[in-house]
Amino acid sequence: MKQYRTFHSVLILLALLTLAGCGKKALSTQPVAEDGRVMVRGDRGYSLTAKDFYAHLVQSALAPTGGTLPDSTTRWFLDSLLVDTLTGFEADSLDLSRYFHSFWSYRTRVHSLMLYTYMEKQFGELKVDSAEVQAFYDANRRRYNIPEQVEVSHIMANRHGMMHGADSLTLRLMPAEEVEKMAYDLIKEVHRKLDSGAIFDDLARTYSHERDVQNTAGYLGWTGRGQFHHPFDSIAFGMKPGQYSAPYQDQDGWHIVYLHAKRDSGIIPLSDSMVYSHAERTALSEKIRQAAAQLMDSLSRDVKIVVNESLLDSNLYHTTDSLWFGIINDVDTVEVLTMRNAEEGLKSRLKVWNTTPEQKRDVLKSLARQYCAIQAARRDGLDTLESVRAKLAEMNHQESKLVLINQWFDKDWKPSDEMIKAYYDATPKKFIIDKPLTVQQIVTKDSALAIFIRDQARSGVEFLDLAKEYYPGEEAIRVELADLGKVGPNDVDTAFYKAAYIMMPGDISEPVKTRYGFHIIKVLKHEDSRSLEDAKVEIENLLKAEHQMAGFTKLRDKLFKKYRIKISMVPKSVFLEPIVYRKK
Repeated sequence: MKQYRTFHSVLILLALLTLAGCGKKALSTQPVAEDGRVMVRGDRGYSLTAKDFYAHLVQSALAPTGGTLPDSTTRWFLDSLLVDTLTGFEADSLDLSRYFHSFWSYRTRVHSLMLYTYMEKQFGELKVDSAEVQAFYDANRRRYNIPEQVEVSHIMANRHGMMHGADSLTLRLMPAEEVEKMAYDLIKEVHRKLDSGAIFDDLARTYSHERDVQNTAGYLGWTGRGQFHHPFDSIAFGMKPGQYSAPYQDQDGWHIVYLHAKRDSGIIPLSDSMVYSHAERTALSEKIRQAAAQLMDSLSRDVKIVVNESLLDSNLYHTTDSLWFGIINDVDTVEVLTMRNAEEGLKSRLKVWNTTPEQKRDVLKSLARQYCAIQAARRDGLDTLESVRAKLAEMNHQESKLVLINQWFDKDWKPSDEMIKAYYDATPKKFIIDKPLTVQQIVTKDSALAIFIRDQARSGVEFLDLAKEYYPGEEAIRVELADLGKVGPNDVDTAFYKAAYIMMPGDISEPVKTRYGFHIIKVLKHEDSRSLEDAKVEIENLLKAEHQMAGFTKLRDKLFKKYRIKISMVPKSVFLEPIVYRKK
């Protein structure tokens, strides 16, 4: 079945719409998260407050490391949110049954909901007592035979966490080694706080860079050897319960581990709370499975199945999706598409390209058992329950929106070769590089000094610091003279350019002799011109994005006009925290 994306997923594929403020009044300096004024009004009683708009922004994937959104991005997000909402209005009047694949997807979800609701009604109150749990445990003791384990929590600090935290914008401008040192300083400070009596869980929630630390407080649970990076095993298995480790480093960063408990290898007794809970859940699942199987046997005992005999010898991948394959109890039709999906697991297990007629009959019988339960759910009126009706309406609404999206946006559109060539020819500066090299140089008349400068630069001394000290001329302009920027073959001596052209970015050259003296060259960047063939994929993606954006803009204007959308205010300088904080 063709897979569809949600509306926002489609829009994210588009290039960000760079729109001006269009003369709209900006919101006040009051934080948009607290501003209850109405930003947008439209037909059907629609309105959107600044506060609600901000709530949508917080749930988005924009600015994952945090920061102030560009005003154009804020406006683009507002447009996409409004178009999504108005598409929902349009979907309310769509007859989904006219679109086979979408209606099939909706009906499949409906069947799953009805089956779940029916089984929940039948077995939702089913329980197991302690005797049944004990019996399950006794019959499955081997499941609970474990190696030596430790129960641990940890606090982690690393460069990645530092750069995605509250000071992310500042730290991203700092050298990596400085941020690494800050992570080390942080873990040492945490260790000092532990030594002073602070609570491990509180420190974990406050300082740890683990993604879900607010919910877990760094708890890792029970683990055996070989589950975490060295030197975890030697540290955690060498501690006593109640102890915490000194800070140690692995490939993920710096850690402090706290040991809650240890247990030796062997069978864990049922008295262990985690074992009892697992045994109870598993025993209940098995009890429900057996009861459900008996119920399904009962419901399908007298099932009536009509088979489309003409399709039994067919490979269903070569058959029209909408053809009927079977009819269950004169009520539900099983189309080829449903059969194709149902037989896929069997074909995979048997490693065959096609199933036999008898195997197809067996697959249909298995499906018929599910349809019998769905029909029983209808007889019991479960589809008339308010909660179920609400879910069915939402499913229909979602699928209808996707139908409209796929009508409005031709995601399979591709530019022709002629369009790609025209773009390449019209934008030569993007692909033809006149000045391919970005370089710095230090020039001296003394060859021995040139060799000394080369060695200093290769040993790690900052190149422009060397230029400040050794470049001839006034000290105030030495760095400026050394930093040549972008150069082409006509900008420097031929020997200089030939030597620089074959260097890799970051390389320091041997002394290059020209009429000006001996040059030590550092290449910062090398950009070569690209042919049409080399640039074809990039241009194709750019043109596709432009095509989609043009379609979106046209749709936006059409919907705004139809529903008389009035935007009275647009947020400015909207700040978002890093996504790791705002998603909690």
